[in-house]
Amino acid sequence: MTSALVTGATGFIGAALVRVLLASGWDVQAVGRRPAAVRTHLLDIEDVSRDGLLDLLKQSGCDVVFHLAGTAGGAGASLERVNVGFAKALLEAAALAPRRPSVVLAGTAAEYGEVSERDLPVREDHPCHPATPYAASKLRQTQLGLAAAATGQTVYLPRLFNVVGCGMRPHLALGRFAREVSALGKDGGVLTTGRLDAYRDFIALDDAVRVLIGLSQSPSAAGRVVNLCSGVPLRMDHMLDALLQATDVPVRLEIDTALSGVSAVPCMYGCTRRLASLGFTLAVPDVAAEMARLLNGYDDAMMSTAC
Repeated sequence: MTSALVTGATGFIGAALVRVLLASGWDVQAVGRRPAAVRTHLLDIEDVSRDGLLDLLKQSGCDVVFHLAGTAGGAGASLERVNVGFAKALLEAAALAPRRPSVVLAGTAAEYGEVSERDLPVREDHPCHPATPYAASKLRQTQLGLAAAATGQTVYLPRLFNVVGCGMRPHLALGRFAREVSALGKDGGVLTTGRLDAYRDFIALDDAVRVLIGLSQSPSAAGRVVNLCSGVPLRMDHMLDALLQATDVPVRLEIDTALSGVSAVPCMYGCTRRLASLGFTLAVPDVAAEMARLLNGYDDAMMSTAC
C-alpha cells in the first residue's frame, strides 16, 4: 500500500486529494492547523522547522508528501514563512528522512506573471515574472524544488492553473461569488464583482487531483515543472453566467473596476504538450456542472461539508 502525507489537507484541493487517495486505497495522513478526515499531525504552518518535520516524516513513514499548504494573503513576511519557509524545511527534512519520500510541490500559473499574447499558450520554460507577492513566493517555492531535484531528490512540480469545483474558498473570485449568491436569500439581490473580461484556463477539481496523483507515480515527471491545464481559455463572465444559471434567485450584477483578485493578468492559458507527453490530459471542465457543485457547496453562513 502506498502511503501519503498531505499538507493543507483541509483546504480546497487538499480535502479533495485526501478523498480520492483514500478511495484509491492509499494510506493517508495529514499535517496542518486543523484535524482533517484522516489522522492529522497538528502543526502551525507559520512556525515549522526542518527537525520538526523530520520527526513527523519518521512517524508517518510516508512514500509521498503532497505539499498543498500555503497562503494567498497576508504580508510579505507571512508569505515568506508559509509559502517559502515551509517548502524549504520540508525538502530538507525529506532529504534526511530514512525513507526519503518524494515531494509534490503544488505551484500556480500565477508564477508566470503577465504573458504576451504571442507567447500563449504559455510553456513551462517561459521566463517567470510574477506580478504579486503571492506569485513571487510560489515561484520561490518552485525554485527550491528544482534545486532539490538537481541534488537527486525526487521532487514533482505541478503548476496548477485555475482549479474550479465544490469547496472553492472565497478569496478566489468564483468562490466569493458563490458564497455571496447563496447568502442573498430567496428574494435575491446585488452581486458586486470586478471586471469580468479576463480569460483563465480552468480545470475541474477532481480531474486536477487525479493528475496530481498520477504524476506522483510517474518517474519521468520528476524534476520538471508541468503545467496542469486544459489549454483552453474561458472568460470570467462565462463562468459567472453559469453560476447564476444554477440558482433560482434573481441576481443583479454591479461591476466595480477597483476590485481585483490574486492575479490581475488579463489572459492566461497553458501549453499541454509536456503534460500529454507524460500520458495525462485535462479536459475543459463541464462549466455548468462545476458551477452548480460550487454553489451547492455553500449555505447561508459557511461552506457545507457535504462536498
